[in-house]
Amino acid sequence: MRIPKLNDGLQFFAAVGVLAGLILVAYEIRQNNDLAEANAVHAMLVGWQQIAMSEYETDIANLYIKSITEPENLTPAEMGKMSAWLTVVMNQYMLTFAMYGYGLGYSSGGVDYNPEDEFKKSFDYYFGSRFGRAWYLENRDWIDLQIVEIVDREMETRPVGSDVSYFERIRLRL
Repeated sequence: MRIPKLNDGLQFFAAVGVLAGLILVAYEIRQNNDLAEANAVHAMLVGWQQIAMSEYETDIANLYIKSITEPENLTPAEMGKMSAWLTVVMNQYMLTFAMYGYGLGYSSGGVDYNPEDEFKKSFDYYFGSRFGRAWYLENRDWIDLQIVEIVDREMETRPVGSDVSYFERIRLRL
């Protein structure tokens, strides 16, 4: 009588072990799937960045300053180059948000960097000008909803022309 009970107990533990093994395999498959999806998002956005970067081969800094100080005088070619540059910037942010969503964010010195905080810090630089805001409003339909919500919220609270004060603040620190 003891042998059948021992057999039943061993079968029970074997079944629990098989179940635990299946759960572990399912978890590993899920992790691999998430990593593959993150790699696909990364590859797609890097590809779009390369395409956009190839659209301009000029000193983007001068165009950027012109887009702040006299956006109405940008030629169509300059507007295209600025648009390509801002597309690269936005793709980089979308990549950063996507990677963070997959748990692949970055940290330094024990501080975990939230992409929303980083995005807000650079908002004035990219979207504080009339041109940056106009570009965003024209392109917001392909931008990830999470970023659209942040930009819309920031646009409501920050005045147009805040990127000019960005340069003025830097100049004051010199």
